Amino acid sequence: MTAQSAFLGAWLVSEYVYNSDGAFAGIVRQRRELRRRQDGDLDVLQHCVPGLELAGHPMGDFRGDRVFALRVDGRVRRYLGPDVIGAGLVWGEGALTGRGVWPRFGHNFSSFAVLPTPDRQITGGQFFNAGERVANIIGIAAPETADVLYPTLEGPSWPAEIASRWRGLRRRVDGSGQVLDETRIERVYTDLAGYREPEFEVTLAPRGARFGVSGTLTGIAKRAGWMLEGTGVSGPDMVEFFDVLDPLGGNLISIRRWTRDEALRQIEIIRLKPA
Repeated sequence: MTAQSAFLGAWLVSEYVYNSDGAFAGIVRQRRELRRRQDGDLDVLQHCVPGLELAGHPMGDFRGDRVFALRVDGRVRRYLGPDVIGAGLVWGEGALTGRGVWPRFGHNFSSFAVLPTPDRQITGGQFFNAGERVANIIGIAAPETADVLYPTLEGPSWPAEIASRWRGLRRRVDGSGQVLDETRIERVYTDLAGYREPEFEVTLAPRGARFGVSGTLTGIAKRAGWMLEGTGVSGPDMVEFFDVLDPLGGNLISIRRWTRDEALRQIEIIRLKPA
């Protein structure tokens, strides 16, 4: 599998929608298909069915068929419309982030997709009205086959409830897309108080619906379902991070974005399994 082919084909996706305060709002079921065209571009076709519980919610309008063209330009994925305009960046095999606008839907977005295994995709992102977040999405996807139903996220929402130790691979990529290294790491959870890795530590202190973050960072974090997201400062760097747990698949993925003086310094893509 290559970075270019990893996301091809038809996928069934369950997108769990959370409000900006972390409250669960509902589920959007989606069939997503990437088809290669003769000219080398891709057509992306999405059929979206929001749950009835999303009536009146901004994601309740995310309904019906959505189509856009995607052009591969090195590690960049150009979203050419009509339904999505923007770009995505590949961070090595099976990892993609994106930003842009859905003109017809009427929102701007940021997104991510990581394949911990070839048959399971952890995806999601945020929809905005300019700077106002209207939905936080955590998605789980599986290839469409005759015997596959829509995948689900269910079970414990905090990794320490499954195992105190998780092991896997960390890939570090610089701002130009050059892979710096890929190393095996172990993450150890301290119940609900956070976790530590050989070069990174997060300690969480409840502050109402949020958490104060200390350790490697000084910052703020929030949980939404199976996701922990946060922003902090580490020396001269700003760090944005999020961790997403897939209990049924036994997968934990993290993406950490390090910037210095408004310039992207590196991104870390981490895939973990219970030790």
